[in-house]
Amino acid sequence: MEIYIKVLVISILTFCGNEIYAQKLIDINQAKKIAIANNQKIRVANLEVLKQKASINKAFDLGNTQISGELGQFNSAFFDTGLGISQSFNMPQVYKRKKSVYENQMKTAESYLKLSETNLNQRLDEIFLEYNYLNAKQSLLRRQDSLYANYLEKSLIRWQTGESDVLEKTSAEQQRINLSRQLSLTSKMMNLVEVEFNWLLNDEKQQYTIQSDAFGIKSYSILLDSSRILRHPELVMADWEIQTARAVTLAEKTGLLPGFSAGYRNVSIRGLGPDEIVYSGSDRFSSFQVGIQLPIFRKAIHASIKSAQLQEEIQSQNYLAKKEELKTNLAQKTLIYNELMTQLDEFENRSLPNAQKIRNISEIKFSAGEINYLDFVVLINQAINIENEYLDLVKQINTLIIELQYLSVSN
Repeated sequence: MEIYIKVLVISILTFCGNEIYAQKLIDINQAKKIAIANNQKIRVANLEVLKQKASINKAFDLGNTQISGELGQFNSAFFDTGLGISQSFNMPQVYKRKKSVYENQMKTAESYLKLSETNLNQRLDEIFLEYNYLNAKQSLLRRQDSLYANYLEKSLIRWQTGESDVLEKTSAEQQRINLSRQLSLTSKMMNLVEVEFNWLLNDEKQQYTIQSDAFGIKSYSILLDSSRILRHPELVMADWEIQTARAVTLAEKTGLLPGFSAGYRNVSIRGLGPDEIVYSGSDRFSSFQVGIQLPIFRKAIHASIKSAQLQEEIQSQNYLAKKEELKTNLAQKTLIYNELMTQLDEFENRSLPNAQKIRNISEIKFSAGEINYLDFVVLINQAINIENEYLDLVKQINTLIIELQYLSVSN
């Protein structure tokens, strides 16, 4: 029941979309270009790169400059004024290490963008595969429906002339009902695929239709080796996460370094000064201040360093886990691919010719009256099941090829 509700919703959405937009037929290469330009997730990843790039100059934050004023009897019994300005700053090494943190965060964001694009392209390949698979299924069902329509007509004639009983007629009718239901569901599933397809492309001004291709084994000639895994976008991003964590550790260690401050103060003196000279309020005197800030209480600093070191270890272990996962995935999928290619060879050389032979002989024998309709249906369904299994096998192999291709993507 749930699948029919989903299909109904998709049908309504698709119908509404067709009312608003004229759909445009596009191929996989065009789809990838549009998706990279419009996809919401890619837009967010691009904005994250820009944000991290804009953050680099935060490394040179010197803090606020302090400006102070003094009014009152701070030099003598008379009313005096004073003006001061001071600035705190750190050693150059502190700013350099902070900049390194922000630069590594930007590189991490760039690698995430690349990974997002890779995943998006893979999903589009899978969508085109699913659509072409459903299209091939639809063609097979239509061929089957045409065949059963022909024999239903013959069955009705045989029933009217008394050559067959009601069971043959009812069975022939039910075969067409089943096929009609399967064709309708397949069509709705194709609509469902197109809805996701348009969601990924995220073009507010245009709706797109998938350009179906001949359903066959995808070309695949990549020589896979484990060293390519190290250049996979997922591992590249994990490596930049390690570099970022390492930079954060070095930046936290600068908390143990001293800080500095420098200031300037200008004040007035009225009355008799220490040099036995009488000064008016317009006379000004200046002084300079230099200070050093020492991290005497270091417990919190050491805690921050320890936390950063643990995060660095976490990222390192995460990298190793991802690497082993990708290597294992590659090895497993390669083994499955080789096994399925062996099965494909058997299908193409034996099973499919057998299916065609079963179909041809069954039609001849049924037309000659050597077998009844029910036997004919069993044999035809056996042939069609072989063709269905072949389509499923081709889809399974193509899915593996897509996965293997993206396991071999280099950043």
